[in-house]
Amino acid sequence: MLLIVRHGESTWNAEHRWAGQADPPLSQRGRDQADALGTAIVGAGISGIVASDQIRARETAGLVASHLGIDEIIEEPRIRERHCGVWSGLSHEQIETEFPGMLDRWRRGERVDFVGGEPYDAFAERVMAGMAAIHSERADTDRILVVAHAGVLRVVAQHLGIALASSPNTAGLWLHLVDGHPHAAAPFDPSAAKPTTSFDEVSDAPETPTPATTEGGAAGPTGPSNASDAETTPVTTTEPVDLDAIEQDLTAVEVALNRLADGTYWIDEITGEPIPEHVIARNPIARRA
Repeated sequence: MLLIVRHGESTWNAEHRWAGQADPPLSQRGRDQADALGTAIVGAGISGIVASDQIRARETAGLVASHLGIDEIIEEPRIRERHCGVWSGLSHEQIETEFPGMLDRWRRGERVDFVGGEPYDAFAERVMAGMAAIHSERADTDRILVVAHAGVLRVVAQHLGIALASSPNTAGLWLHLVDGHPHAAAPFDPSAAKPTTSFDEVSDAPETPTPATTEGGAAGPTGPSNASDAETTPVTTTEPVDLDAIEQDLTAVEVALNRLADGTYWIDEITGEPIPEHVIARNPIARRA
């Protein structure tokens, strides 16, 4: 089982600048978020931590590890953020001025090629290879925390066919993997009393306030709803998540997976029965066979 989360707020997030593979450190708020994450998952059974080799992910992982009593953090370069080329360091306003319409296309979930950046297919291939390696080495028997980036979360969600809305720093997904590939997920929010009820999707762009609804993107299992920036609501609580609720949700995922028959359909997270595609966007745990 993997818990994959986005890193804490970086200094460039705070300045509303795109980062990609640039390496800004955590802001003070980002360090506070990482501490809150560590407090939230004490007792969740995390036995190891894997992090992207970028500073903002490694710093987040280190702060969380201090709460969990974990000494070693394994770095996995394949889960670093997508290289965004000439967008790196630019603000939204600068991107819109220099590349009119491209930001809106990206927000609609289209596969935008960043000038001088990493092609999406190559990015997705390396991310999934990294996730498979993490799973094969540790996650068959252990619960592993993976500290990565919003673009990495986006790849994983799109692999599952999940439509997402927005994602704050240190939020993420509990993942059930089969043969090294994500097959089911439950949303995770460290500031919530229990897992959230909608999936989130952003890239590792600067954080600006966004509504929880879509921005003109198509909701549903086959296309992302909105890839806009994450919320900037400050961390106001370090109350641990409801671990019993998480356990129940994850058990439901595993039961549902075991009850899958041949064919392609979506399953209910509790009953394991097929559910209509038009309700998938509201379903907290779902998987496509």
